[in-house]
Amino acid sequence: GHEQHPINCVTHAQAEAYCRWADKRLPTEEEWERAARGDTDRVYPWGNEEPRGRLCWGRCDTKEGTCAVGAFPTGDTPQGVSDLSGNVSEWVQGPLCPYGTPACADERRAVRGGGFCSAQPGQVRAAQRSGYKPGERRSDVGFRCARDRSPLRRAAGHSCGSGAASTSSARTGAAPSLGQSTGA
Repeated sequence: GHEQHPINCVTHAQAEAYCRWADKRLPTEEEWERAARGDTDRVYPWGNEEPRGRLCWGRCDTKEGTCAVGAFPTGDTPQGVSDLSGNVSEWVQGPLCPYGTPACADERRAVRGGGFCSAQPGQVRAAQRSGYKPGERRSDVGFRCARDRSPLRRAAGHSCGSGAASTSSARTGAAPSLGQSTGA
C-alpha cells in the first residue's frame, strides 16, 4: 500500500482545509525555504552536493510515482527534515508573487521543492519554486502542515532562528518538527 507515501493529487483549498482541521496551516514560502536552505543557504536541503541517490525523483517516465516518506535519509536536512526535495512538490500559503512582493494579482498558488517527476538537479534545489492554479490536482504536488510555536515554548528560550513558526507531521502529530503529510 501507499500508507507511508505523501499526500498528493490535492487542490490548494484541500491542503488548507486539512491543515485547519489539524489545527495547523500551510507554511509560508519563507518558512518553507528557511527549512530547506537553513542558515548556510544550502543549494539543496541536505547540502551543496548533487542529488545522486538522495531523493525520490526522475520517476515520471517510469510511472513509479511517489516513494515512502523518509525513504532517502541522505536527502534530509541537517536538522532531520525529510523530503523537502523529491517525492512531491508542496503547496504553501499565498500566490506565486515575485520575491519580496507579499501580494500580487497572480491567481496561481506557490509550490515549493521538486517532486518525483523532477529530472534535473536544478529542479530539486532548495530555492525551487513554481505555481499552479489553486483548483489544480497534480500527482507530483502535495503538502505539509505548519503550526505556530506556543508562547510558552518561545518564552522558555526554544528558538529555531528567525520566525515564530515550526512545522510538524500530520502523520504523527508529533512535537514541532518538519514532517510530510502522509495517507496514514
